[in-house]
Amino acid sequence: MLLCALERAAASVSGGDRGEKLAQTMLKSCTEMDSAYRHACASSTPDEFVARISHVARHAKRTKATLMLLTQLDYLPLVETRELIFEARGLANIFVASRNTAKRRRKLKLG
Repeated sequence: MLLCALERAAASVSGGDRGEKLAQTMLKSCTEMDSAYRHACASSTPDEFVARISHVARHAKRTKATLMLLTQLDYLPLVETRELIFEARGLANIFVASRNTAKRRRKLKLG
């Protein structure tokens, strides 16, 4: 859902090559986050899950940061991006919490 909304936002980016390049970076990060999440869900070990969900969290943070940069540089209006920024932040927090929980459970299991 976030990816579809970001694609619509990226299509409305104005301001030339720099704005378009930032929009493509944002879409690439979000696409990578989506596919990496699918891989994380298919992890066969807790260690693999931690590594993969960390990758997902990094891309969620990068997506949020790029979206905020597009807004700060006035390539996208804040009115249009506010909810998207909140959603990207929420996803990043979820992925970080999942990673931390998996690490904590792994540590308890190992004793």
